[in-house]
Amino acid sequence: MLPNTYQCRKDFEWLRSEIVALGGEATVFSADALSPGRGDEIVTTFQRAREADYRDLKREADKLLKSVRARRAAPRSRRRGLE
Repeated sequence: MLPNTYQCRKDFEWLRSEIVALGGEATVFSADALSPGRGDEIVTTFQRAREADYRDLKREADKLLKSVRARRAAPRSRRRGLE
């Protein structure tokens, strides 16, 4: 879910065309909240839900980066033993 702006529609249309070009199926659509004034609440709810996902993703990326850095810093003979 993204704001219904020209740039977002353009980005999603590009993504849709890439998916189709690779043999997949995709549809881009827009939706409006049925209750007036609920748009901000929907955005806030979505952002809260994604915060945890992004935190987990960052934690995993940090672990991977630490592992790569440690491996690069290890002496060459020790690296061979890890392979």
